[in-house]
Amino acid sequence: MKIGEYLKKRREAAGLTIEQLCTNGPGKAAAIAMMSDLEAGLIEATENHIYQLWQIIAFCPDTAMAILKGKDVRICKSCGCSWKDACVDEHGHTCHWVAMDRCSHCDFQEAA
Repeated sequence: MKIGEYLKKRREAAGLTIEQLCTNGPGKAAAIAMMSDLEAGLIEATENHIYQLWQIIAFCPDTAMAILKGKDVRICKSCGCSWKDACVDEHGHTCHWVAMDRCSHCDFQEAA
């Protein structure tokens, strides 16, 4: 999984649109354009992008940095969770792996 796809999945898992992610202000349009380009892989993410987004979206920065550096990381293909940032359901239970690239939360959601 590429870093842009990972960031998109984590943003979506947080229930945020790009517009909601980007703060209001004079630079909002530019921030929306940049985030769209990051997610689409049109521009390369940097460590600075990772740490700025980590302040807003729940994800493990170590996982994102590993992806950024081209390391193989086990990530759910649906929501982007990893063993370092597992999904948490409404009862406070974390997900677990049901396949090499699928967490139990996404497996249950898709089955429902």
